[in-house]
Amino acid sequence: MTFPSWVDGNAADEPYRPTAVMWLETETGVIVDSELVRPEQALPRAAGLFHLATREPSVGTPRLPRSVRVSDETLAMALRGRLGDVELVVAPTPEIDVVVESLIEHLRKRDPEEAITHFGPDVDESDLGALFRAAARLYRAQPWRSIPGDEFLGVACEVLDIEDGALTVVGQQGDSFGLAMFRTTEDAVAFLDAAERHSGGERKVQFPQQIIVSYEPLANQPAELRAEVGKHGWSIAGGGAYPSAFMLDSDLVSRSLTRDEMR
Repeated sequence: MTFPSWVDGNAADEPYRPTAVMWLETETGVIVDSELVRPEQALPRAAGLFHLATREPSVGTPRLPRSVRVSDETLAMALRGRLGDVELVVAPTPEIDVVVESLIEHLRKRDPEEAITHFGPDVDESDLGALFRAAARLYRAQPWRSIPGDEFLGVACEVLDIEDGALTVVGQQGDSFGLAMFRTTEDAVAFLDAAERHSGGERKVQFPQQIIVSYEPLANQPAELRAEVGKHGWSIAGGGAYPSAFMLDSDLVSRSLTRDEMR
């Protein structure tokens, strides 16, 4: 499973969504073992993690199952021929779904001691100050009053290696002001299509990855964020123009921007 959260990177390590390789014993409901890995490590390490779980399980004594059931053919290909005398079955795994739903719900509950801040691993005060100033200028320009919501602007950005990107502006209805930037024009077109289907009632819609800048009331923000804004004197164009900038993944999981993305 891919976690609905990000591990922040730094100048040498981009943010990533960690993947959990998890082995569940269906007879007992026990998670025999699990390990968090980078997404690209999950398939190459799956068989090794299976054998480790049989030798050194987190719960109980070492044991080898008669069969292993996985729901994904790609994972099955990574395991096939590497499990020894264990039958491999490709079929739905609803038992895992229950565990995953419970785990995701737990992860979404923020630790009350976790610090709330604008600052990230590689973002400093000057980066944030520049972002707030630019966001204030954009808000005062009110591009949503002149740019239609169903069109987009061409974007190029050498820092992010974007040659044929696109940007859409929202807020034409008088609320939810902001913009979204896409790496390609194809992504922008896919976004408009997904937004239309979502507004029509379709719930399982895949949106392309995008960088979003949105504006919200400052009064609705946590006290810690309001205090940082006041301490550093960051520019805000009005009480309803607090800028929020973030990366939104295709399954609508967000993360903070890296320094390059913020610039």
